[in-house]
Amino acid sequence: MQLSRGIRYLVLFVLITIPWLVYGDEPEILELKDRIDSLEREVELINQTLIEMMEMLSASSSTSMSEQYSQPGQLKWEDKQNWRRLRSGMVKDEVILLLGEPDKIDKYSSFEVWSYGYPGGGTVEYSSQGRVDGWREPR
Repeated sequence: MQLSRGIRYLVLFVLITIPWLVYGDEPEILELKDRIDSLEREVELINQTLIEMMEMLSASSSTSMSEQYSQPGQLKWEDKQNWRRLRSGMVKDEVILLLGEPDKIDKYSSFEVWSYGYPGGGTVEYSSQGRVDGWREPR
């Protein structure tokens, strides 16, 4: 049995286009997979931060926050261990729990700096979103 020339071309066209139809969206699928992987990493980081915060809260159940983060007669910011509990991305309330209220606040257009033990003490820098972007421990 012989197929007409038109049918042969149609069969050839279908055989060529099927792989393209099946795999044509592959770049979009790969991009979505990359975004899913990135979001899964972010969720893992958030979960780890939450676990650390829950541990801090459970440890504080027997002592008040101010007792936990400072020695008697010592300001919270004077304790270097409190500075070492700082993490990038913390919000201002978390920093106040660790270090207390700042002595000085300098606000700029795209960031903010809190100073402790001014002058010569430590500083905490905040991004424009109000999250810790960096810090310098007191000497």
